Amino acid sequence: MGNAAAAARKRGLTVDFRCGSVLDAAFMEGPPVDFVYDSGLFHHLAPHRRLTYLQLLDHRLKPGAYFGLTCFAWGTGAAFTREKLVHLFRPCFDILEIEKYREGVAGTLPDSGFLWACLFRKR
Repeated sequence: MGNAAAAARKRGLTVDFRCGSVLDAAFMEGPPVDFVYDSGLFHHLAPHRRLTYLQLLDHRLKPGAYFGLTCFAWGTGAAFTREKLVHLFRPCFDILEIEKYREGVAGTLPDSGFLWACLFRKR
């Protein structure tokens, strides 16, 4: 949250950042939110837990809210193809972007080309 909080302050924005697991009951409490970002949980879920995960996201996000996802790209362990991500997320989300993580972007991890960077919008 450090980089995001700093960017928000720099732009004069008031943002209520929270860190938690979508699978944690406490995280699911409260009104729906505008944005959820998953940085590494989804690709570790067993296939039978993915439906629950998607249902929890659907419950937690406002209509029109955004969902950002970073997950393993095909060829690395518990990984996904672009087509599989489309298949999983298209029923609930508009797919705005699914791109391989770009090397050389300031402030990002080096050697991260094995990751997808995704952005979805809840219908």
